[in-house]
Amino acid sequence: MVPPAAIRLLRIAVALAALGAAYVSWFQASSVNSLLFIELERDEHSARNLDIAAAIGLCLCAAVLCQPGRHAARLASGAAALIGLWFLALATADQVLHSTAFSHLALPAAALRIVTPILLALVLLGRSSRVEFGLRVAVASTFAVHGYEALCHNPKFLDLIFLNLNSDTGSPLFGEASARIILDVIGAVDLLVAGLVLFLRSPALAGYMALWGAVTALSRCGAMGWEAWPAVAVRMTHVAGPLALFLLWRPRGIIKR
Repeated sequence: MVPPAAIRLLRIAVALAALGAAYVSWFQASSVNSLLFIELERDEHSARNLDIAAAIGLCLCAAVLCQPGRHAARLASGAAALIGLWFLALATADQVLHSTAFSHLALPAAALRIVTPILLALVLLGRSSRVEFGLRVAVASTFAVHGYEALCHNPKFLDLIFLNLNSDTGSPLFGEASARIILDVIGAVDLLVAGLVLFLRSPALAGYMALWGAVTALSRCGAMGWEAWPAVAVRMTHVAGPLALFLLWRPRGIIKR
């Protein structure tokens, strides 16, 4: 049985992720747009129209998810499933395009963004028997890939450390060697917790992973300012997935609702 608090949490997180993806599709360009235009050689107008349609659809799905009441559960389930399918399309396009370092791992890295909406869709239909297992695998996949990328010193992660930990004025507090050591530690811990979450039902472990998911998501705004909020929003499932496990595993009586 999935606690009502966990369902509300997943609804909010998936809705925020959808709004973040909608902003990117409307004001920038999604990876699906790039795949259609660059790889499949579709005309730019068609690719742009798909992005606009996706943005409108994602906003509508987010609005449906925010509607309370059991009478809207089936509609909300469909909205959540559509959001999950869009994130699957984005990750597939990223993996096919190979436009950035480690993009060949885009699908397992995006496991929480893809799986969380799908699991929410099942929960809203009353099919919650495999939700815990699905969340465990998705959390482990995302953390494991990010841990591997950290150990390989992904340039994007190095930039995040530089921009978050070094002041805009004066000499930098952390040089490249220090940043690489920090990434080694982060990568090792991420791989460790990714393995543990598959076998341990530990609220403390799930709570740590939710907290770290929030820190890494918010680091985008720390590095690039509040205009990077869409990058934070699409990563809300990185927080909600582990936090839902925490609510599933918490000792009885701590949270009633």
